[in-house]
Amino acid sequence: MSIKYAIAAAALRGAPAAHAANFQAEVGLGTAHTSDAGVHAQSALIVDAAFGYRFTPNFGARAMAFGEFDGNRIGGPDEPSFDSFVGLEATGHAELAPQVRAMGGLGFGQVNYYDGFDGAKKASGTTPVLSGGLQWQPGKRFAMELHVDYLTTAKVTNMALLFQIPF
Repeated sequence: MSIKYAIAAAALRGAPAAHAANFQAEVGLGTAHTSDAGVHAQSALIVDAAFGYRFTPNFGARAMAFGEFDGNRIGGPDEPSFDSFVGLEATGHAELAPQVRAMGGLGFGQVNYYDGFDGAKKASGTTPVLSGGLQWQPGKRFAMELHVDYLTTAKVTNMALLFQIPF
């Protein structure tokens, strides 16, 4: 056996077997917290959804969306209230244990706000998003992740429990 075949066999053998699935659908529930320098803190129930693709075991991309579920506007009549976010991000994954992975992401997207109590659209804008999570995958076709997104310019923190289906 030549050296190049031995190197190729070692590289293939070292590839994680858990990376058989490249696509992943996610859905979850969480809470979003907004704060304007700590003065007007707001909180809402959030529904999350995402669809991603893993190019390698450690690198991927995902389209994501989350929005207010309960319709509860918190704040005064002239204060904006978080409504929804839609964005794209690059993701990185690191295996911590056989069924546990850490996830990090960096991306951007569109954030929408409602105007206080009257519910009229007030503003929307583009914001960077930073993400992090801890994933547990007990089986080939199911995973759960405790996930946090931070919309940097909007000052919105979304924490959710995501249910994932790799396929």
